This record gives sequence, C-alpha cells and structure tokens, in this order.
Amino acid sequence: MVKKVITRPNPFNSFLTLNVTCELNRHVIVRISGEHGEIVSMFGWSMIKGTNITTINETDKLEPGTYHLCIMDQDGSELFRTQMEKQ
Repeated sequence: MVKKVITRPNPFNSFLTLNVTCELNRHVIVRISGEHGEIVSMFGWSMIKGTNITTINETDKLEPGTYHLCIMDQDGSELFRTQMEKQ
C-alpha cells in the first residue's frame, strides 16, 4: 500500500506538497480536517506504483491552526495520517 509519505512544508501557509510512495496502483482519497474533525478539503487521487507528487493550493484560505491529513483507500480504511500546522 502506502510505503512513505512526506508532507512539506510543515508548518505550511499557501500550499502543501504531498510526496507519496505507493507499492501498488490504486485510487485513494486525501482528506484534510480541522482540529474538531470538520473536513476542509477532500479529493481523489489515482496513484501509480512508485513515487507520486501533488500540490494542494487551496490552503491559503484556511485559518491558522492544527490540521490532520489522512490518506484512505476507497473503502475508507486509513492508510496514513499525520498532523500539520498552518501558519
């Protein structure tokens, strides 16, 4: 599944880059939620085996604070989770 995830920069401001190494071709869902669990961003991502990179540009609209990034498979099973700070 997901072998390695790098989120940068952390803390972030106007954008966030995800660098994900995946063992298989698979479609995932990336979800960013706020401190209280409210979903602030969610999108589907078709990843290929190997390294996949995407940049999320909508983060400049988010308020400063703590956010949680979760990568899930299509069944909703969590593959990766991390905490990030918005400046």
